[in-house]
Amino acid sequence: MAGGGGGSILAMIVALRNNKNLLSKRTSFFNRKRSNIRLKTSAKKRMTSFLDRKPLSEEQIKTIQKQFKARKRVYFALTILTSAICLTLVVFGFHTILESRSTYPAYKEEIQTITYSKLKPQPFRDHMKLGLLKLKDKDYFMAAGSFERALKHKPKNLMAEYYLTKSYCMLCYYRNQACSEARAKVLKNQNQFPLEYKFEYLERAYLK
Repeated sequence: MAGGGGGSILAMIVALRNNKNLLSKRTSFFNRKRSNIRLKTSAKKRMTSFLDRKPLSEEQIKTIQKQFKARKRVYFALTILTSAICLTLVVFGFHTILESRSTYPAYKEEIQTITYSKLKPQPFRDHMKLGLLKLKDKDYFMAAGSFERALKHKPKNLMAEYYLTKSYCMLCYYRNQACSEARAKVLKNQNQFPLEYKFEYLERAYLK
């Protein structure tokens, strides 16, 4: 009994070992032998598709060249347009700055800056411009009238008072007229504008 049972158990163990050897052994993903079949087939398909492409015809090449030329023209036109816009903006800004700081010198030895854009209202500016033109033409009487009309629109304006006083002083100095009015204007403006040295200069230069 004992001998027969042991033999059957031994036979069963041997059969199990043989069955285990028949099974495939498990291996890790990195230790497996990779087959390049799929890679080779995909590469072959790509190469065949690339090699099977037909060359471009002359008409297709011409159309592509036309497209490139049209794009070049568009880019060139855009660059010209943007540069022109930038140039106009720069010129307009420079022109506005010059207008805001436009000056009219009465004499070479004395240049007085008048910002016409800040002189409001408009009649005041016009009378000031006309007075400066008359002062340059040595028409002192008409210049004084223009500056007086400017002061009616904007009283106690330093620039208008200065050029009015200067017109009277030069009328007294060069033509010996309205000397009393010139002295009265100088005295009045010295009291009205005590920190301004211009009226003292006019008195010393023209009313000796």
